[in-house]
Amino acid sequence: MKNKVLLGNVLAFLTIIMWDFTYIVGKRLFEILDPVQVIFLRFLLATILFAIISVKEYHKKSIKQEMLFVLIGLILSFYFIFNNTGLKITYASNAVYYTHLRAHETRRNI
Repeated sequence: MKNKVLLGNVLAFLTIIMWDFTYIVGKRLFEILDPVQVIFLRFLLATILFAIISVKEYHKKSIKQEMLFVLIGLILSFYFIFNNTGLKITYASNAVYYTHLRAHETRRNI
C-alpha cells in the first residue's frame, strides 16, 4: 500500500513539473508562432499519436461519442487560446503562479 502511495506521489510530482515546463516552452514558441497555431499543432500531434496508439479502439466509437469528443475538443481549444494568449502577454513565472493559486483556491473550496 505504501508503495502505491509513493508511486502516486512521484507521478503527481512529475506531472506538476511537466505541466509547469509547458509554460516555459510555450513562451519560447510564441516568439515564432501565434498561440492559435501552437494549439492547432498541439491537437494535430495529439490526434496522430492517439490514432497510432489506439487503432483498434478507435473504430469501436459511435457517432454520438465522436461528436462528444469534438465538442470537448472545441471547449478545450478555447481554454488553450485564453491560456496561451495570456502567456504571450505575461511572464511564464506569473502564469505558473496564477495557475497554482487558482488550483489551491479550488481545492480549498471543495
